[in-house]
Amino acid sequence: MKEEIAVIRTWPRGPLRQMSESKVSSTFIPVKPVGSLIFAGRYVCDGCQEPSKGVYRQDYSKTSGNRRSGDVADWVCDSCRQGKTRVTRTPEQRTAQRAALAARLKQARETLQTRLIVA
Repeated sequence: MKEEIAVIRTWPRGPLRQMSESKVSSTFIPVKPVGSLIFAGRYVCDGCQEPSKGVYRQDYSKTSGNRRSGDVADWVCDSCRQGKTRVTRTPEQRTAQRAALAARLKQARETLQTRLIVA
């Protein structure tokens, strides 16, 4: 049975966040309950609507006096903030990327060991 993950705004004008009744994955932590939802997961970007490690308030600037007065501020991920297209990989692509990295690390270790033996 797949757990239901809700996406809610954490406070008025606040960021979106994944919430669940149970700990769906290791990224979910216990928080003050919001109804029956007691575990919070990743933040969700207002721009691309994808879960993110962190989001930034779009209309905030220390030097700007031109802050928006709308009901909801945009909370965006790093990619959306920089105007870049967010790269989402399939599980197969992530596995291939990890395997390629492991192969490069193995080759680097072997090269280092060879140089240490020769020296």
